[in-house]
Amino acid sequence: IGLLYVNIPFDNLFMKVCRLVVFWGLVAAFINHYTILYKEVDYFSVKSKERELFVEQEKAKGIKDVIVSDQMVFPAGSLLGEALSYDKGYWTNVLYARYYNLNSVRLKWTDE
Repeated sequence: IGLLYVNIPFDNLFMKVCRLVVFWGLVAAFINHYTILYKEVDYFSVKSKERELFVEQEKAKGIKDVIVSDQMVFPAGSLLGEALSYDKGYWTNVLYARYYNLNSVRLKWTDE
């Protein structure tokens, strides 16, 4: 892309205006995309901290089979996805439990 850009003559005013329009359009698109992703990452960070605090509190109480509230679940279609499952044998749940030195971790069923 850079090689194509180098060979474009920017001597006349029309080409300079086109270059500026494209440049500022790309800057606006980047800012828009960054804003959307920042909100997603910020939400993920807040929920992860809440979940970590909850797991640490349960661990401090001596509970080794932690059931995480479904309110700490990331929404469907989230770019970052959901790590935990309702099945305590699911591979991400097993790794999560191993990281916190617990027997098991799973999401709470709505009827529990």
